[in-house]
Amino acid sequence: MTARVATLLRLGTQVILLSLCSSIFWALAPTLAGLHSHVIMSGSMVPEVRPGDVIVTMSVGADRLHPGMVMSFTDPADPARNIVHRLLRRHPDGTLETRGDANAQADSTPVPVASVDGVGVLRVPFVGLPAYWARTAQYVPLGVSGVLLFLLIALATNGMTASTSLARHCWGPRHAATVESALDPGLAVS
Repeated sequence: MTARVATLLRLGTQVILLSLCSSIFWALAPTLAGLHSHVIMSGSMVPEVRPGDVIVTMSVGADRLHPGMVMSFTDPADPARNIVHRLLRRHPDGTLETRGDANAQADSTPVPVASVDGVGVLRVPFVGLPAYWARTAQYVPLGVSGVLLFLLIALATNGMTASTSLARHCWGPRHAATVESALDPGLAVS
């Protein structure tokens, strides 16, 4: 393999890893702003939301809940469980009727407004698949994705040393030496 092909392969894997990191960032960073992330564990919201997607929710007041909103709530029938379903309507007693998009009928137990954790503001597809696979004991895709991630990291960092760092590729040898010496005081700036 020529040096040019190896460099292109390394850069391609770095782009893939950067995309993966970006997706993970968008799934987790909203928690810093007080939002919540939920990995979807069932197909009840297909086709809009699939198992393994991450839904980011934001708390809202009860007066801002409207039919059609996707919301996260504590399951009134099993308080240890959290559900992400769509709000259908508000009952006269103030409870909420919900349903998963893929379900033929509404959920059997009305949801008290106090059980609502938030409404969906962002869907990040696929990022939660490893958590979904682990929880549903699907160890083959979990293992394969782990091996692929390891191989991508190995390809992306293959042959990278202080003299061939990503900084050197991005900023050129002169500026990279300055960056590298700032990160490692033992390196001399040339």
